[in-house]
Amino acid sequence: MKRGGVKKEVDQVSRFLLVGCLIFIVDGLVLFTLINAFSLPPLVSRIVSCSVALMAAFYLHARFTFLVSPSRGTLFRYLVSQSLSAGLNFSVYAVWLVYGYSYQAPLIGLTIGSISATIFNYFVNKYFVYR
Repeated sequence: MKRGGVKKEVDQVSRFLLVGCLIFIVDGLVLFTLINAFSLPPLVSRIVSCSVALMAAFYLHARFTFLVSPSRGTLFRYLVSQSLSAGLNFSVYAVWLVYGYSYQAPLIGLTIGSISATIFNYFVNKYFVYR
């Protein structure tokens, strides 16, 4: 990779992570609002907040991170990739609980799962979803 290519990649990864942080905030705000302002049950609120966050992430990654126009095909590939990513995240977490420190340190499993899913998401988004 040329020097300019490295800078482009670093810029893209930075935008990817920035969108991820923003989406985390959006997800939390929607969740908090639905529970506290609308008195919806936490699980129902989580389904709605996660859906809002996924759609916002799809659009922001298309326009800001990968600089493409969103389409139905892109949305389908995105939803497939997010399903795989959730499975990876949960699987890594479960493996940690079983083979790591059992139930004494679930936050470590959560962290390892989240990092694994983030890396997976970046490359799948770059080479499959927003190609």
